[in-house]
Amino acid sequence: MRSAGCIVNDIIDMNFDKDVSRTKDRMLANKEVSLQEAVILMFGFLAVSASLLFSLNTQTIGLALGALLLTLTYPFFKRFFLFPQAILGIAFGFGILMAFSEIKGKIEPVGWALFIANFFWAIAYDTIYALSDIEDDKRIGLKSSAITLGANVGLGVYLFQSIFLLIMIAPVAVMKTGVIYGFFWFLAALYSYYLLKNLSLPNVSYQSLFKKNQRVGAILFLGIFLDFVIQF
Repeated sequence: MRSAGCIVNDIIDMNFDKDVSRTKDRMLANKEVSLQEAVILMFGFLAVSASLLFSLNTQTIGLALGALLLTLTYPFFKRFFLFPQAILGIAFGFGILMAFSEIKGKIEPVGWALFIANFFWAIAYDTIYALSDIEDDKRIGLKSSAITLGANVGLGVYLFQSIFLLIMIAPVAVMKTGVIYGFFWFLAALYSYYLLKNLSLPNVSYQSLFKKNQRVGAILFLGIFLDFVIQF
């Protein structure tokens, strides 16, 4: 679904991508791949994803269809919505809701907490991503949280990442002690601070900061994994 979503985004944005320095060499924008080829590949990925629906319960299928709707419509929000990163945050969080729905039969409070945390995390890292294209986006009329926040963009990213980390204390509620996870949570918070303090540096690579943010999630995941493994 992530791959299908990327193709949808590139199809809808192909006439914009050619005017953005970072995306002008994408295969649709530079005509290396035809629109027909991209559409065929997109439907291929969607078909593979749809095949999984036969093994899921009704509630999870409903959530999957909601995720599909956001996947197909998200790129259009960049035309008119001042904070399209919020839509991306919702779309990326559907996997969390689907997992709880399928495994637990319901979305437990900790599942909603993870969903909301992921929402703010996606806004944080995708705002950093948007900073790479901010001048081109302004010129061609696209919207982004980076443009909307303006001079306060650094403060905004700090705020969103902080909310994410604070809500990510929630998994402790389903652990026996949460001591191990707490240690890794602290490491994730330190690494987040290390990354975000670079936002204000001259000649900073926003793409590098964006990519490194995945390590924050990896640290938190490792903490959750080890905490549960040691419990058993």
